[in-house]
Amino acid sequence: ITIQPGVLEDAPQSYLLEIKKLPFSEQLRAQDLVVEKFSNISIINVTELVEKIMNMFSTMSIAIKTMAILCIIVGFFVIFSIIQNQVRKKQYDILLMKSFGMKSSNVFYLFLNEFLLMSLLATVVGSIFSLILGNFLSVVFFEGIWQIDWEYLIIIMSTMTVLTVFIVFISTFKIYNKPIKELLE
Repeated sequence: ITIQPGVLEDAPQSYLLEIKKLPFSEQLRAQDLVVEKFSNISIINVTELVEKIMNMFSTMSIAIKTMAILCIIVGFFVIFSIIQNQVRKKQYDILLMKSFGMKSSNVFYLFLNEFLLMSLLATVVGSIFSLILGNFLSVVFFEGIWQIDWEYLIIIMSTMTVLTVFIVFISTFKIYNKPIKELLE
């Protein structure tokens, strides 16, 4: 808008000032000098505001990571229970395989591969679902600021698969080494 000189000179005016990268003591000194010179001034220290917001996000991040770790721990207890239940249900199959002459180690590796495949499939499906949900939440709440940390995702998927196989190994090792007579009881 173009306005002729003399119309807005007497109207109330606002001025903005930005001071970049001063040490904290210099910031305080500059604020005091400005307030002395201009009594009706408002000062907003953006650095403090940004630090408070970053601290809040950091605290939220720690809380979310703690909840995720607790969910993973509870998930492993659930996986352990499911595997124990499945192994008990498959005792008859183990008995049949052993009675036909299959070695205990072969039976164990057969079931280990089965659980490994299920674990890997569940981890991949869960990861894909979490990526889709993360993208959706990012678009809805944060205006689409989202990126995938592939290294973190691969580490999580690998760790979950290895830990699941470890749980399978621990929970099923005794059953596969039982003689046929004990399995019949």
